Amino acid sequence: MGFVLVRETGPDECEVLNLAVEPVMRRRGAGRALVGAVLKLYPRNVYLEVA
Repeated sequence: MGFVLVRETGPDECEVLNLAVEPVMRRRGAGRALVGAVLKLYPRNVYLEVA
């Protein structure tokens, strides 16, 4: 499926460092599911920095 790498930056707060989805799983909601799982763990504050 893929993975999402997060770093806890405080209580109920994290930063998304990396997110990847296997090519065969793209356009099937896999990325959305991974982000949804992170939001369940850290419902208050999630930060994503795009470089």
